[in-house]
Amino acid sequence: DIQKSVSRLLELHGRDEADIITEIVDRIEIEIKPRTLEVAAFPTGLETHVKDITTLMSSDTEGVTIIGMYGMGGVGKTTLAKALYNQLLERRFRCCCFLADVREIAGRKNGLVFLQQQFIDEFLRSKKQHKIHNVEEGTKFIRERFGSAKVMVLIDDINELKHYKNLVPGIFGPGSVVIVTTRDEELLLKIGVERRY
Repeated sequence: DIQKSVSRLLELHGRDEADIITEIVDRIEIEIKPRTLEVAAFPTGLETHVKDITTLMSSDTEGVTIIGMYGMGGVGKTTLAKALYNQLLERRFRCCCFLADVREIAGRKNGLVFLQQQFIDEFLRSKKQHKIHNVEEGTKFIRERFGSAKVMVLIDDINELKHYKNLVPGIFGPGSVVIVTTRDEELLLKIGVERRY
């Protein structure tokens, strides 16, 4: 009986019934309805490119897959990355996060902290968020809290290795996917991305 379970939780934790019900609904929504990203209105030929990339990916989901897409600005890297992200949602990740315009945002004052906070908020998905105050704290929190979780992260338009290292500090859990878009193929080599498109 759900009502008895909720009443028991209220007794144990002294929390408001509405808060518990909201949290349960949020968790169910995450499980049954992952959020897809908006892709191009007329995605001509996009499906073929997504298939090409998925063939680059190993069928072995035991490790972490890192995919890099590079090319000059305006060629459709972000659109392609979003389409791939949406395609991979069926793999059931603990957290899926799209970090947009990293190059631009990280260049602002406290921009990298903002991006780390976005990732943390997306992962925790609760009203009681963990607030970070600097890059080092955010890097440590992501590494310690999410290091073993199966996640999918799309890091869009990155241009510095240090940004990657602070957003992906170490390795995530088995089956995780990290998608990186950049204008700089050399950066993908520094990150160690084997699957480049």
